[in-house]
Amino acid sequence: MKKVLYYLLLASIIPLMFLFKPRQDIVFGAINESQCIRLFEDGKEFELRVRDNNVYTGTYTISRDTVFLLYQEHLAVSRTKLNAGQTEDRTNLPVVLYIFANTSQIKSSNDSFLAQIYLDKRQTDL
Repeated sequence: MKKVLYYLLLASIIPLMFLFKPRQDIVFGAINESQCIRLFEDGKEFELRVRDNNVYTGTYTISRDTVFLLYQEHLAVSRTKLNAGQTEDRTNLPVVLYIFANTSQIKSSNDSFLAQIYLDKRQTDL
């Protein structure tokens, strides 16, 4: 009986692993101590994590070494702060990011984002 339960549990966990696996279509990624950005190939989507692990998503366009971000939704991992009546400042979110390949950094135009590039699979003919 224990073996049957073990195999049933194993058979139910394995499909869940494939269902919740992280996205594998990352084209570009950069990170520092408190911020990170990932650009995905499918749908030209991005994921930006800043300040207290807040997650912003949307779409992007790349023109040479400049990334333009268009925010679609905001997912706050820590909703207790927002429920306590604090407002969130979206004016500091980066909209334009500049990629410096020679220093392996990406920096926003308003100096609110600076990170080291750890993955760059962009096409060279951009």
